[in-house]
Amino acid sequence: MDTRVYINNREACSKASDGVSKAAFPDPCWTPPSPPAGPIVVPYPNTAYASALKDGTTTIFVCNSMVAKESISYFSTSTGDEGATQTQPKGVITGVINGNAYFKSWSPNVKFEGKCVARHEDLMTHNHGSEPGNTGLFPYVSKGFFGGMPVKMNRRNRKGLCAG
Repeated sequence: MDTRVYINNREACSKASDGVSKAAFPDPCWTPPSPPAGPIVVPYPNTAYASALKDGTTTIFVCNSMVAKESISYFSTSTGDEGATQTQPKGVITGVINGNAYFKSWSPNVKFEGKCVARHEDLMTHNHGSEPGNTGLFPYVSKGFFGGMPVKMNRRNRKGLCAG
């Protein structure tokens, strides 16, 4: 299914896309060994997927799926820091593991529902329990980066090219 809709020559982030913010590093978390040695801080790579998008658009859709909006939308989970167990203090900054991932940049001039739209190569932070995130800034990469053609508006896709 083709989900490519471009904003400022970058693919928009929608729940239907195969986008990912992969291996944001470091995600420093407290990790066993347990006492008497005590927990140690281990830097994990953290990954979040567009398929976990929450609080996106409610009236504008790409392939019947919500689109990520400035300061509101987030990926509801991230993975990679599971080695930091629930019995330890977890993320050094946020105190969580598998936390949300939030966009920190977006289109400067294209808005959906009054908010700027997140796109390919916009920056995210991962493993949030609160602000700031537990990682530094890391790019979101859409599948459009790896090739393919944008959706062309024609009679065929108006009738359900995206209804997969």
